[in-house]
Formats: sequence, C-alpha cells, structure tokens
Amino acid sequence: MYLVNTSATPDPNSTAFLRRQIKPDISCYSKTAPAGSCITRAHDMETYIELKNRDVDEPYCDDPDAPFERDTMDARDTRGQLTTYLNAIQATQHRTHTFGVFVNRRLCRLLCHTRSCTIVTEAFDYTSTTHLQNFFWRFTNTDAATRGHDDTFEAVDASSSEVKKARTVLQLSSSSPLFRVSVTDSETTKTTLYIVSKPLSNTDIFPVGRGTRCYQAYDCQTHAVVLLKDTWRVEKYLREGDVYRKLHDAGVSYIAGLVTAGDVRGSTHRCGDVRAIRSRTIGMSIRSHVHYRLVLDTVGDPLTHFSSTWELVNAVSCALICTVIRYSSKLSLTSLSGHSEAAKKAKILHRDISVGNILITSEGNGILVDWELSKDLGTTTEARVNERTVCVEFIVPT
Repeated sequence: MYLVNTSATPDPNSTAFLRRQIKPDISCYSKTAPAGSCITRAHDMETYIELKNRDVDEPYCDDPDAPFERDTMDARDTRGQLTTYLNAIQATQHRTHTFGVFVNRRLCRLLCHTRSCTIVTEAFDYTSTTHLQNFFWRFTNTDAATRGHDDTFEAVDASSSEVKKARTVLQLSSSSPLFRVSVTDSETTKTTLYIVSKPLSNTDIFPVGRGTRCYQAYDCQTHAVVLLKDTWRVEKYLREGDVYRKLHDAGVSYIAGLVTAGDVRGSTHRCGDVRAIRSRTIGMSIRSHVHYRLVLDTVGDPLTHFSSTWELVNAVSCALICTVIRYSSKLSLTSLSGHSEAAKKAKILHRDISVGNILITSEGNGILVDWELSKDLGTTTEARVNERTVCVEFIVPT
C-alpha cells in the first residue's frame, strides 16, 4: 500500500455527491501514487485517513447514555467529510463496502461503509494499542474482495475477438473501459455473461440506498444488446425478477421481457444485518440490502427524449394501461377506470411511478420499468419497512 499526502489536492472527478471535490489528508492506494498533478483519485483509492487536532471536531460520542452522533456544527462537518470520502470511492468504483480511518489527536476510529449504513468503532488510543497497525496489516494482506471491491466485475482483455465485437455492437470508443459481469438466475441457476462499460444511470451517487446502475450490455450468449440492472435490493421487498415473471404470466401489457435475474452470491454482497453490533442510530431503522442483478431484453429511451407529441402521449398511455391509475368516468379511456392490468390481472401495485420509469421503445410505444418497490396485493398487508414508499409528485388525491 502507498500512503500519499493529498490534503491540498482536490480530485476534480469525485463530484458525484453534491458536487464535492474530495481531498482526504492521506489517500491509500494499492498501486504507486497516480502520476501527474492529480494525486488524489477516488477512482483508484483503497481507503483514506482523515486527521483532526481539536476535540470539537470529534463527530461521535462513546457515552452509552448520550446520542452517538454529536450535534454540533464542527461534529456535523467532520461526519460530512468522512461520508463524502466514503461515498466518492463507492460511487466511482465497483464496490460492496468501503473502509475509512479517522484520527483525532491520539484517538482513532475505523469506519466500514455499505449501502445500508456506516459502522463505526469506539475510539481507541492508537499510540498505546496496536489496533491501527493490525488493521493496516490485515488490509494490506487480504484480497481485493475483502477490502471492498466487487470482484464480479472483471476487467476484460481488450484484444479478444469477443470484446472487439462487444465494443462495435455497443458503439463504444477504443478508450472506453469494458467489464465482464455474470448473472445467475434465481430459478434456473443458469449463469450468463455480459460485457458492459459505463452505467447509463447515476442513482448510485447517494451514500446509502439501492445504488442502482443500469448498463447497456452485450449479451455474450445471443450477441444482442440488452439492459443490465445492478442494484442493492431491499431484502424485505419483492425480487424484481419475480415480479416480472408474475406480470408476464398474467399477460400484462407494455412491460419489458425478462432475460434473467438473481442475487449476487457471496457474503460481501449482503449488508445491513447489524444485530451483533450495538446500534445507537437516532430512532432510525437500518435496511438490509442484497446485491441483485436483472437483465431485460429492451433498453429503451428516456421519456424526456420523445421525438414528437404523439410519441410522448402514446408512451404515457401505454404506461397507464400497464399500471394503476384512476380515471374520471367522463374521460374517453373508460376501459381503464378503476385499476389497470397490473393490478387486475397480476395483483401487483407498482408504487413508484415517475417520468424516469417510463421508457420509449424503438416502435414508439411505452414500457413501465423499475418494479422493485412494487407490492403484491395478494400477500399480507403488514409493513415491510418503517416508512412509506411513494413518489410525492405523483400522488393522486382520493
């Protein structure tokens, strides 16, 4: 490992969250320091060390009778720094988790960040214990997956004939990075391979949550262009692939075809189970997430990229036929009054209707995607998480 003083050199390519350029006091790389003037690179960073020299900058409190997060401006600023660094690494790499190190005078804390939460150790005196040395010894000697890298994304040999064909089919430049990624179907257990480059979506920029990345992918089996969705599903929600199967079995219109879907295997591809850890979050539950991949046969264009008024109206009309909506009996679309196909035929509520979830197909029709927050009306009505799921802008008064 290489430790580099990056306290005065912001990374211009780390602006994923709130457009913040990060510059940790010390950046840790597994290779030699980046060449050139930009020595701070979240894209290559293994972890970081942030240094403080004032008691007021301490972000956490170890007193069990007091809130764990200290509520002062300086403490909040420090937590903001630590979170932004962790998130910059997470947002610019293929990651399952990310480590961080915070030192304030003689005291040190270690952090481990996932899509569910950040786990923080109690403060320890690193000058009189070997905890910090042990951490870096283990961190240096372990494999990339244990350090937090998602090793199911594999860099490919650019000279192979398959990769060259994928680059041509996906219309990518010779400088675009390519990765091979696998998906194991939850029903058939069959594993299929795909080649992807950079994601089409950017909802992975947020520190916690599903971190969805959608890719235009080259199917190594059929040589077709498909949509690969890489996300961290909420464990208590329905698997999106299972929802698609139920929708197709019921004959629901205007949905994409499902190619394959399943959980990513491995202990590092689950997060949020903190039962063995003393949790002192401020009245907030921690969601458990499972790494999940889904492949659809249709890529589609965003609804905002319509080429004519007719195409816009037609795409929205298709989505309304598919999902749940209420119409006035005075409207001409009386056949859609009450519940639509998904609710009538499959007993499924989408629950996340928005402009971003309606796509335009090459035929000019619309399809409704992102069924990961949907609910099966035929199952129990008890709450699966501690908050309501809704797109506020699209609530229809009853």
